[in-house]
Amino acid sequence: MAITRLNNNSITSITALPSGVGGKIGNVSTVDLTSTYVTASSSLTSSGISVSITPSATTSKVLLILSCNMYINTDGYGFLAFYRGTTNLADSGYGHFQMNEPDNYYMNTVSHIDSPSSTSALTYNIYFAKTGTNNFYLNPSSQANNDGAEGSFVAMEILA
Repeated sequence: MAITRLNNNSITSITALPSGVGGKIGNVSTVDLTSTYVTASSSLTSSGISVSITPSATTSKVLLILSCNMYINTDGYGFLAFYRGTTNLADSGYGHFQMNEPDNYYMNTVSHIDSPSSTSALTYNIYFAKTGTNNFYLNPSSQANNDGAEGSFVAMEILA
C-alpha cells in the first residue's frame, strides 16, 4: 500500500521506506501451543516447544516471543529460557524469566532478541525448570482443566 503525501503542492506516493532505515520485518514463524507442558526438573530442560526460522541475512536479528499461561503450585519458582539449538541465550542458569506467584495462573509474554549471524535454518527452543516441591506448567488453560490454553511461540526476523 502506497502512502500519499503533499510535497510542494503536488501529490507523491511513497512505496517503500528510505534506504538505510532498518527495523523492517523479514521472515516470521509461529507455533500455536495447544497442550500443557510440565516440568518437575530443578535444572533447565527442554519443554518440547520449538520454532524454526531461516534469516535472510547475517545482519538480521531474531525477535523471540513466548506468550502463554504459566502456573506454579503452592511453593517454589518457575524459570524459562530461550535456546538456539542447545545453546542457552540467557546470561544465567535461571533463564530469561522467573515466576513466583504460587497457586495463580498468569498469561505471560516473554521476549528476547538474538543476533545469530546466520542464514542457515535455526531452531529455537523453550527450556524450563522449577524450585520447590511442585511442578511448573506452561500453557495450562485453567485451574479446573489443565488441557492447554491457546498460547504461541513466535520467531520474527528483524532486518538490519
